[in-house]
Amino acid sequence: MATAKTEEKDTLCQGVTVDDNAQAHGTLTKTEAEEDASTGVGVEAKGKVDGVSADDKANVSAYEQVQAGGTAKITDHSASASGGAFAGYGVKAGANTKVSDGKSSIAAATSVTVGPQIGASGGASCGVDKAGVIHACVKGDVALGLGLKGDLCVHIDTRAVDDDGKTIVDYANKTLHKLGL
Repeated sequence: MATAKTEEKDTLCQGVTVDDNAQAHGTLTKTEAEEDASTGVGVEAKGKVDGVSADDKANVSAYEQVQAGGTAKITDHSASASGGAFAGYGVKAGANTKVSDGKSSIAAATSVTVGPQIGASGGASCGVDKAGVIHACVKGDVALGLGLKGDLCVHIDTRAVDDDGKTIVDYANKTLHKLGL
């Protein structure tokens, strides 16, 4: 099965973008069968203050979806698992945000759907990449007429934590030395 997608973006002013999109998608594998279609409009705002950046998005779309399956994967440095079943159509409104200091970040997303729908799915993943960044994500959906979805991902740069820890230890050692201890 294939994916078809169209998208147009317009910049209203610096840091604020409006887009409209449509997509149809289908997959069929040994572990998952999925078919969905959607059309919608979204707004995105980005900004940066004192080295901390923020990226906020909101969207509204009409959709239909059928999905069933599950997967699990374990490697030397990561593990992930997901599964569930869902069927329905309706209107979806969502928002997501990401805050980052350039080293570590936290991202959260949520959406609400209204329409004839039923199902539940979820997943979790965690791992450490080659750059020493720890990634941990939890995602879930539940629907019975009203659908709720939530995602939370945390990315921690262990090198930055290590550098901050060394700075604290150095400061403590200097203070103890000055006190003659």
